[in-house]
Amino acid sequence: MVTWRTPELAAAEANLASAVHRGHEAAARAKAVAAAQRPTLTDATLAEIERAAADGPPALRKLAARVEAGELTWRQIADGTASADPDVRAAAESTARRLRGVYQQFEEGQSLEDVLGEGDGVLKHSSW
Repeated sequence: MVTWRTPELAAAEANLASAVHRGHEAAARAKAVAAAQRPTLTDATLAEIERAAADGPPALRKLAARVEAGELTWRQIADGTASADPDVRAAAESTARRLRGVYQQFEEGQSLEDVLGEGDGVLKHSSW
């Protein structure tokens, strides 16, 4: 018989084990809910991404070339499984920079037409 293990310690261990078990159950439920709420990537959506990439900024065109070469798929890129790839990260950062520019233009009071590129907007194709 172990004498150093007091009833209080045994109760604390039981509480900890119960809390860990409840935590695992909650994580499993959260994962199931997240999976159910994740948008489905249809073939049509992936084809739309592929068409947009062909005429997109250089970082996106580089991804398109890698997809064409069979190194990646649009599904891997879109669902995040390729998020550690340096080219995927570069394309995401390029898009984020452009979106920050759009936000800043709106904050400065520019019109939708200017932001969309009829003026010198950041979404103008030549600004890529």
